[in-house]
Amino acid sequence: MKYIIPFSAKSTAALKRNAFNLFHFLSDDENLSDKTSIENIAYTLQVGRDAMKFRMAFIVETVPELIEKLNIILNDNGKLEFLDDIFIGETQENKNREKMKEVHKDIIKDWYSQGNLVKIVEHWISGNKLNWMFLYSGVMPNKISLPSYSFERERYWPNCTESFSIQNHSSGGYKELSSESRSIDELNLRKKTENDLIKIAHQILKVPLEKLDVNTNLSDFGLDSVSLVKCARGISNHFNFQITPAQLFSNLTIGALTSYMHEEYHKELCKFYSAIELLDELGVVEENISITSVGIDFNPNANKGNESVAIIGMSGKFPKSNDLEEYWDNLLLGKDCISGVPYERKGWMAYIDEAPEEKNIMWGGFIEGLQKFDPGFFGLSDNEAEIMDPQQRLLLTYAYKAIEDAGYNCKTLSNINAGVFVAIGNNGYDAIVANSGRELDAKFLTGYMPSVGANRVSFFFDLHGPSEPVETACASSLVAIHRAINEINNGVCDIAIVGGVNLIVTPYGHASLNKAGLLSNEGKCKPFSSNADGFVRAEGIGVIVLKRLSIAEKDNDQIYAVIRGSGVNHNGKGNFLTAPNPKAQAALLESVYKRAGIDINTVNYIETHGTGTELGDAVEIEGLKSAFRKLGYEKASGQSTKNCAIGSVKSNIGHTELASGMASLIKVVYQMKNEMLVKTIHCDSINPYLNLDESPFFVVRENQRWNMIKDKFGASFPRRAGISSFGLSGVNAHIILEEYLNDRADVKRAPLAKHQFSESDYWINKKFDQPVSGALDVNKLNTNEDKNLFSKWYGKF
Repeated sequence: MKYIIPFSAKSTAALKRNAFNLFHFLSDDENLSDKTSIENIAYTLQVGRDAMKFRMAFIVETVPELIEKLNIILNDNGKLEFLDDIFIGETQENKNREKMKEVHKDIIKDWYSQGNLVKIVEHWISGNKLNWMFLYSGVMPNKISLPSYSFERERYWPNCTESFSIQNHSSGGYKELSSESRSIDELNLRKKTENDLIKIAHQILKVPLEKLDVNTNLSDFGLDSVSLVKCARGISNHFNFQITPAQLFSNLTIGALTSYMHEEYHKELCKFYSAIELLDELGVVEENISITSVGIDFNPNANKGNESVAIIGMSGKFPKSNDLEEYWDNLLLGKDCISGVPYERKGWMAYIDEAPEEKNIMWGGFIEGLQKFDPGFFGLSDNEAEIMDPQQRLLLTYAYKAIEDAGYNCKTLSNINAGVFVAIGNNGYDAIVANSGRELDAKFLTGYMPSVGANRVSFFFDLHGPSEPVETACASSLVAIHRAINEINNGVCDIAIVGGVNLIVTPYGHASLNKAGLLSNEGKCKPFSSNADGFVRAEGIGVIVLKRLSIAEKDNDQIYAVIRGSGVNHNGKGNFLTAPNPKAQAALLESVYKRAGIDINTVNYIETHGTGTELGDAVEIEGLKSAFRKLGYEKASGQSTKNCAIGSVKSNIGHTELASGMASLIKVVYQMKNEMLVKTIHCDSINPYLNLDESPFFVVRENQRWNMIKDKFGASFPRRAGISSFGLSGVNAHIILEEYLNDRADVKRAPLAKHQFSESDYWINKKFDQPVSGALDVNKLNTNEDKNLFSKWYGKF
C-alpha cells in the first residue's frame, strides 16, 4: 500500500532542512521500530503539521523507500523538479486564490479508492486546502514524534556601537514611488497596486522585498500602532487618497488591502495610473479557513475531578545538551557540564579584572546558542527580536518543539482551552539593552517583562486559556506545573504548556551569590558530599505538555509519565528570609502524598533539590526523613533500611534556578523510560551531617537498574519518584511522578528526535560583551592552573 508523505515550509531552504532532518532521523537504527511505521509517519506529517507556502510530497510504500527518495532530494544539486513519485511546488498567490476551494470529501475519497494518489498530491502541492482525514476510516493510525520544523536562524542581538533612534517620517518623508502613465487593464492595475504597496511596506517596515508577497501579513513583521500610522500615511501620500490606520488594520495583507482599495477607490486608482477607462469592479471573496482539530477531546462534560495528569510532549536544552537525548546521554555518562563563561560573553573577563578575588564567578552551566533565534517564523521583526529577552525567544522555540513532540498541529490548540504556565524572571537583559547606546522604543517594555514570556506563547499559538508567569525563585518550575495541574483538574484547561527558563546574561548575580558564600570555589556542584562548598549557577529551558490522563489515553497520545500529585507551601517566618525550614518541607511532602493517596512505601527514588551547600543538603535530608517517618515508611522484609535512592541533577549541570524543576523532572522521566538510576557525581564521600545510616535513603553513586517495588504477593508497583524544589525565599514545591505502564497496542510513538538548525548570532551588550583588549593582568591570577585555564578559554596567554 502506498502513502503520501507531505512536507511544507516557509522557504525552500527550510524545506530541504526538514527533509534532511527526517532523513537523519530515519537513518538512525535506534529510531526505527514498529512505532515508526510508514503509516504512522504519513499520518503524523499529514495531520500534525501546518501547511505552508513551499511544499513537497513523496508517494512511497515503505520506510526504506522514503529514505531513498529523501536521499535523492538531498543530493540534487540542480533545480528541484518533479521526479518519479516526488513532487515539489510553491503555493501560487494571485487574484484567483479565492477560487482554490477545498475539494469535497467524496471526490478525495474517490481519488483515494481509485489509487489516484498523484491527483491528491497535485491538488495539495498547488496550494489548495486538503483535509487529510478524508483518507482514513475505521481504526486510525497514531501520531508519533518526528523531527520538528527546521527554523531559520538569524542573528538578533543589536550592535552596541550603533546609535538607534525612531525616525519621525513626516507626511513628505517617503520617497515617491514611480508609476508610469499608460493605459492598463484590470489585471495590470491590480498588479501595479500590489507592487507599490509591497515597496511601501519594504521602506517603512525595513523588511527585505523577497520576504513580502500579496499574502504576507504585515503584523508578522512587527507592525505595531506606531508603524501602522506610518504605513497608512505613506500609502495615502503615495496614492493621493486617504487610507486610515483603521482601514489598514482591517486589511493587513497586501492582497486584502489591494482588494479593499480596488473596491473603495477604484476610480482614484485608475486615475492615479492614468487608465483610459474604468473597467468592471472586481468582487472580493473572503476565504474562510476552517481548522480541523485532530486527536484532542473537546468533551465539555469530561471528568473534572483530581485525576492524574499525563506528560505527552517534552522539549528542552541544558548545559552541553542541545536536546533531551543528549541531556540523557550526558547524565548516563556522568558528565560534568560546567564550564567557563562562553566566548560570546567574554566581556565578563573585564569584571574579573576589576575584582580578581572573585575569579570563581567565571564558572557556570551555560547553554550553547543563547543568541540563536528565528524571528520570521514567529512573526517578529528584526528590531523587536534584537531587544527581546532571549528567554522569551527560547520559550517560543521550545514551546513549538514540545507541541510538535506531542504530535499535534499547533493550530488545533486554539480550538480548546489551552493554558500556558511559565517559570521566568528578569535576568538583567533590560539593563543591557538600556545601556547599549540605542534609543529605546515601545518594544523595549514587552521585550523584558517576564509576563510577556508566557503571553507571547499564547499569542503566537492563539491560545485562550490562562497565560501566567511564575517567579518563586528556585521552586518556580514545579510551582508552574502545580498551577497547570490545578487548572486542568478544575476544568479551566483541557491541555497545558508548562515551561521553565533560566539564562545568565550578566556577572552581577554571580557576584552577589559569591559574596553570600553560596558559590563553589572549585566550580563543581557536589550535592551530599563531605566536600560540598556551594553550587554553580546554570542555564536551561524545559517545556512539557500536560493533559488529563484519561483524555490522553482516549486520544492515543504518547505518555512519557504520569503526575500523581503536587503541592506548594511556604516556610513562614523562620530564622531569616532565605533560611530553609525542614519542618515546612516535611509538612509539604506529608500533605502531597496523603492527598494523592500514594503509599510512601511504594516510592523508591527522590530527586532532591540538592544544591551542594553543606547546610541546605542536611536540612533537606532531615525534612525527608521526618516526612517518610510520619507517612508510615516501613522497612521492607529481608531488605536493608536503605530502600529509597536519592540524587541531584545539579551535580551534572549546576543549579538552573527557575528552570531547575524542569531539569529534575525530565531527568526522572528518562530514568523511568530507561529503568535506570544515574549516579550523582562529585560525591565520593558522604557529608556526615546527613546522618543517612539509619534512614531509608542512599545516594546513587553508580549507575544502577531502577528496580520495581513488589507487594507481599509479588505484584509490581510502577516506578514512583518524588521531585523537590525549594525557593530561595521560602517557597517549597513537590510533585509525585509515576511510570506509565500500559499494554495499549494502539500507542505507537518514536523516541524524541534530535533537531538541527541553521544558526546565526544576535547579541547585544555594551560593557560586558566587549573584547578585553589585553586589559587583564596575568599576574593577578593566583596559580598556574588559573593561567592555563584562562589561556584555554580565550587564548590570551
